[in-house]
Order: sequence, then structure tokens, then C-alpha cells
Amino acid sequence: MIEFFTIFAGVIALVSVRLQISNRLILFWLIILPLALLDGLRWEMGTDWVNYYNYYFGETLNVSREKWARSHFDPGFVIYTDFIRSFTSNYSIYLLTTSLIIYIGIFYGVFKLTGRNFLALFYLIGTLPWYAGSLRQMLACTCFVWALNSVINRKVISYIVLMLLAISFHSTAFGFVPMYWFYGLTTLTYIIVLFIIILIAPFVDKLLPLFQKILYFYGYEKNVLLYSGGVQFHGLAPNPILGFARKIITIGGLSVFTILSKSSAKLDILLWKKIKYFFGLSFLTVIFYYIGIYKIMYVAGRLDIYTGLIATSILIGLLDQVLTKKSNRFIFYLFVLSLVGVFYYRLLWMDLFHPYSSIFYNYDLHRELH
Repeated sequence: MIEFFTIFAGVIALVSVRLQISNRLILFWLIILPLALLDGLRWEMGTDWVNYYNYYFGETLNVSREKWARSHFDPGFVIYTDFIRSFTSNYSIYLLTTSLIIYIGIFYGVFKLTGRNFLALFYLIGTLPWYAGSLRQMLACTCFVWALNSVINRKVISYIVLMLLAISFHSTAFGFVPMYWFYGLTTLTYIIVLFIIILIAPFVDKLLPLFQKILYFYGYEKNVLLYSGGVQFHGLAPNPILGFARKIITIGGLSVFTILSKSSAKLDILLWKKIKYFFGLSFLTVIFYYIGIYKIMYVAGRLDIYTGLIATSILIGLLDQVLTKKSNRFIFYLFVLSLVGVFYYRLLWMDLFHPYSSIFYNYDLHRELH
């Protein structure tokens, strides 16, 4: 079903290359609200279904619900879930409420940041919904998107509040706390900062004990030291050469279109600041892939959602906004289409999404949840 929305959004994005689309906001809601409804009414879908379902109903394997929550979930998510649980024991109402928050929050936030761009929307619809079962991180991503809006508008108080909220839902948001102060740097400064991050990356696993102490301080008792070593160390790695090639091709293509945007008559100082900033965030996808493969397991999969999906979708929307030649916009569309296609081809555990199961369709379907 996600494929249907992806294809539909892709057609709209292609039409927008050739024609001016009026009533963009109405069309946006016609796509996003049904997608949120589809996701919110799912049943036994996604890799994280069991943990969230069991916690909601207090089935926590012979330990207290509170103790189990501290070792599995971040404090903000626990408070959020318990708050809804105090009003209803209906899990579908909980999922639907959460889905509406996630889809409206993330997709509208990106749509707003990109000047209502449909190519950005197409890329995001083609990638992000496959992670929607990760409720904690999706709620953190919702806060992250609006924190990015605060970065652009230079509202430091709202930025801090939103990032603290994001961290309370998923601790991976810790890695992006400094990003407020990197907006508006010169091109040379961005290159220097990224070079420094590349130099630090091989030693980032040494920070895990400190990160563990921070988690304990704010009430999350999960042992992240188990993730040390990367997926290669744990014997779970895909082919890293192909993985790096995909990342480099993605960043290389975005680099070409970023350079092309410099000659656009539509480009002003503010837009160029945004493009440089989101290109920098998108570039981190390569570094996170290296860390996830060789240093800290799950970094590539988890942190890449913030950079390789959300930040990249915003960059795509900004670039499409400033490219003036229709031929360049069409080539850019084909490039984004290829990114979505490769992403879909590399998806794992598709049996968790097909056949689709919801409270109205295939409700009694039972599948192996990996």
C-alpha cells in the first residue's frame, strides 16, 4: 500500500516539473491524511510491533512494567504512551493518534521548509513510511523537523525545547544537538567542519561509556555498550563496498545539482544558506554509514533517518525550487526517482508489510515478526 502512495506522489512530482500546480496544500492533505490513516489502522505490521504492543498492554515478561520500560524505552515516550493509555485501552486509537502526529508533523514540516515542493514529498513518501513502526524515533523525528525550522528562523529557545523533546522520545537525537550553531557558515567553514567530523569518526565508539552515563542520568537504563563494534563485528553487515558506493553516488549527485543551483536566477542569499546547511547534514549519511559498519551498530540505520531521509528530502525540495531549466529539473527528478528505487530494492523483511494487515483487512493474519 505504501507503494501506491509513492507512485501517486511520484506522478504529482513529475507533473510539477512541467506545470504550475495550484492548490498545493489541498493536494498535500489529500495524499498525507489517507497515508496516516493507512498507517494508523495497521495490525501486526513492522519489526517493532511486538515490543510496543506488549508494553501498551503491560505484558512485560515477568518484570514490572516500570522496570521494563526503563530498560527499553526513553522517558518521553513512556510518559506519552501512559498518558494516552490513561484515556483508552484501544491500541488502534493509540496508533492512529500517533500516526497523525508523525505524518502531519514530519511531512507538513518538510513541505513548509521546501516551499511546498512535491519532489521532496515524493522522496520522503518513498522512504520514511517504511520506518513508521519505529514509533519512538518517528516522534523524535517530528520534533527534529520543527527544530530545523527553528534553526532556519534562528529561534534558539524553541530549538532547545524541541530538541530536548526529541531526545526524550529517542536518544539518537543527542547527536544533532549542536546543529543549531552550524547554520549560516561559509562554504570553507562547512568543509573544515565536515573534515574534522571525518577525522573524529574512527574514535566515536570511545564516547559510548559517556553516552551510557547520560542515558542513565535521564532515566533510560538500556545498555548501549552492547552496540560497540559495528555490524561487521556482530556479523550482520551487508556488502560495505556497495553500501559506500550508494552513499557516495547519492552525495555526488546532490553535489552536482547543488553546483548547478549556483547559476540559478532564483537563488538568493537565504536559499543558498539553506542549501549549504542541508547539504552538510545530508553529507553526514556517508559518515554515519562508516560508523554503523565498523564502530557502533545501528548508527547507520538510525541516524541516517535524520540525515539521509529527512535532511536530504529538504535539500531535494530546495534544489528543485531553484533549478530554472526544465531539462535540469527533469534530470533531477530522474535522479531522485533512482534514489527511491534503490532504497525500495534494498528493503529487508518485506513480508512484514505484505500482505497489508489492518483492523479492517486481514485482522486475523498472523505472521513471523522477526
